[in-house]
Order: sequence, then C-alpha cells, then structure tokens
Amino acid sequence: MSIRGILLAKCLVVLFFCVTGSSDEVYKVLDDFAFLTISDFSIQKTDEIRWYKDNSVIMKLKNNDITNYMKKEAYNMSQNGTLQIHRLVKEDSGNYKVQVYNVEGKLKMEKNFHLIIQDHVSKPKITWTCSKKTVKVICEVNQTDKASIHLLQNNKAVPGNKPASANGKLKIEFTYRNTTFPAKFQCEVKNDADKKTVEQEIRCSGSLDIVLILSIAGGAVFFVIFLALLIYCIRKKRAERYDEEEEERSMQNQKMSDELKYRDLPQVPAHAPQRQPRQQQRPAPQPHPPHQAKLPQPRPRTQPKSPSHMKERQ
Repeated sequence: MSIRGILLAKCLVVLFFCVTGSSDEVYKVLDDFAFLTISDFSIQKTDEIRWYKDNSVIMKLKNNDITNYMKKEAYNMSQNGTLQIHRLVKEDSGNYKVQVYNVEGKLKMEKNFHLIIQDHVSKPKITWTCSKKTVKVICEVNQTDKASIHLLQNNKAVPGNKPASANGKLKIEFTYRNTTFPAKFQCEVKNDADKKTVEQEIRCSGSLDIVLILSIAGGAVFFVIFLALLIYCIRKKRAERYDEEEEERSMQNQKMSDELKYRDLPQVPAHAPQRQPRQQQRPAPQPHPPHQAKLPQPRPRTQPKSPSHMKERQ
C-alpha cells in the first residue's frame, strides 16, 4: 500500500471517530434544570429509547412505559425522549448517551451529551482612583474558578487589558489619560453557564469641585459657630432675665414684710405730752349693809287625813 493510501485510511478512521464519538456540550449552573433533547430525530411510538450516564442505564421508554433505574426524584423522561434532570448538583456532571431502537431491536440513532455543572458567578465591583492627569479603574470579583472578567467603557471592550488572579480574587485594571469624564464603565464576569454585569458612572472632581467642596465645608463650619453663639446668647439673656425677676421678687417680699411690721406696731405722735406715772391707790373700804332681822316664814299647811287612816289608828 502506498503512502497516500495509508494517509487516506488514517484520515477516514479519524473522521469516523469524530463523527461517531462527538458529543454536545451542555453547560448548566447549580440548582438549575437540564433538558437533553433529541428533537432533531423523529421518534415512533413503537421505538425503544434508552438513556445512559457513564455507560449505566438510567431511564428507558418502551411501549409508552417509562422505567427509572437511578434517582427517581432527579431524573425524568417525557414521551418524546427528552431527559429532564431537576435541581442539578456537581455529581450530575458527566457523559450522557441516548439510543433509539426500532421494533426489530435495531439501533436507529445514538447521540452523546457532555453535561458540565458550574457554580454561579459572583457579582463584580468597580472602583476607581482619580489624579490630576490619570484615572485608574479597577474591576474585581471574589472568584477564580473557570470565570473570565472584562472591563468595558460605554459597552465597548477596553483594549490591551489583561486580568490577574491573586488571593482568591480575579481583577482587571486600566489607567486612562486625558479621558473625558464622567464616563460609564461596565464590569462583566461570566463562565460557560452564568454571567453577571455591573455598571458604574465615574466622576472625577476638578479644581472647581474642590473650591465648591471647600466653600460648602466653610459655610457649614460658619453655620455651626453661628448656631452655637445664638444658643449662648439666648441662654445668657434668659439667665439675666431670671436674675432680674428674682431680685425684683425679693425686693417686693422685703417691702411687704416691712409694711407688716409698721402696721403691727402703734405709731407714737411726735408732739404728744408724756404721761405721768400713776400712783397706786388703795381701794376705799366699802360700808357694810345694816343688819336686817329675819322675818318668820309661814308654816306649810297640813293636809287633812282620810277616814281610812283614822280607822286604822283606832
């Protein structure tokens, strides 16, 4: 056999292996659903359909009867031959194969699937640093497992930036010079099964903004000082008014007490003659009344005795 014949035979073998051994790759995330379909092939009601996972039979459809050989809750199959996998876990990753047989038991069709279960990607974060002439934009995410990160400006990829991975973080940064701001940036993180994007409008403060910020800060300080002085003056006036009222009240009380003292004491006239002290005199003896003779008083009458008493005496 010539060299051309040998090379042609090898190419035919490789081509046959690629056609028969090729499989469709299906990417899904955890806790999602997977549907492995054979819609491109017509299925007859009399056909028998078998599903394999890593060369082990998991589902079979024959005469409209479905048989589940593994996880009853995770795997299911419809009448058209579609395999359904619910609440995906890492263990569901692997090679799946479907075979269709006719009534005579001959193989009509075979198809392979490679199911890959990946984690959800995390939400990225955009930070930036402004200086006088440059702006440094950083996009980072807490994930490094089979994920890619991209930085975009106004939905256009920023050229020349390469992501870096360190300390469990995936980040990309780019330094802009003489760029007009504000500008919108997008940070995109994705793998084969999931994707997340955040958008941030970046504004860098100029000289006018610094003056405005300083003016606002000075005005705030002046307002605080003015408010403190106003409160101090109000309190001082209240204290002075309270002291005046207290002093006036004490003077009124003193005046009232003095008036009460003058009212209780009798006032002596200025030119009144002085009284001579009286000499004590003995009282004059009173004359005794003349002795009067006692007159005889009449005797009380005696009542006459009744006849019954007289009889008793006799």
